[in-house]
Amino acid sequence: LAGAAAAASAAAAILAAPVHGGPGEAVEAAACSPLRVATANLYERNCCEDALWAALQAIDADLLATPELTPDMAGLKDRLSEAYPWAAFAEPTGTTARRLALWSRWPMGEDAVLSAGPHPTHVLARLRQGDGAELRAMAVHMGWPRSLLRRYGPTEDFERFREAFDGPTVVMGDFNAPPWGWAVRRVGEVAGAAAPSGWRPTWPGAAWGAAGRWLGLPIDHVLASPDIAVRRIERFALPGSDHLSVVADLCLPG
Repeated sequence: LAGAAAAASAAAAILAAPVHGGPGEAVEAAACSPLRVATANLYERNCCEDALWAALQAIDADLLATPELTPDMAGLKDRLSEAYPWAAFAEPTGTTARRLALWSRWPMGEDAVLSAGPHPTHVLARLRQGDGAELRAMAVHMGWPRSLLRRYGPTEDFERFREAFDGPTVVMGDFNAPPWGWAVRRVGEVAGAAAPSGWRPTWPGAAWGAAGRWLGLPIDHVLASPDIAVRRIERFALPGSDHLSVVADLCLPG
């Protein structure tokens, strides 16, 4: 495991070329609230908790989605709990131990919607910044191969959540589908959000080295509503994981 940890730590240095611009490019930077969001599939058999934590610290997201957080990662969960005052968890039922978590530095409302079942697919939450800016956020982890189905996804819960609260929206997570796949398109339609253009493979992560930047599959995404400007979007390696993290610097309307 020591060799794997060393290799994973070295892989963490891989940083894909950033992409600028996004759904809400017209939002003026002087009149907006900055927010850094990230999705990080931790990988249920991750061998490198310390290096993984160092990578998450370096990413320094205000809002973080972590698919595949398992009971074996109790130490990492404790560290994340210290870094993020607010969190919501979709707990699995049955034999699987892969929970989906949404971590936030912004206060989180008590009306979070958590999916149920053996493979939790989503966490929905309402967030509020100190200056009063609000955000509707969703973390997702779609199952494979169900992510290929046209009607698969947390659309009913999101429709009900949208009726109760309206505002800027960001969706992040492991869709197990490319941007043109049904899972991404369907959730985007219901949420009123879209992913910035560009080719950003995230799986199988750093396992393919630098070639993985272009030869993998883009299945992890950040989607934003048109009133949110995407100032920068990039990928970081996650030690011990088979996914790259997608990190987006957003600008919310003030």
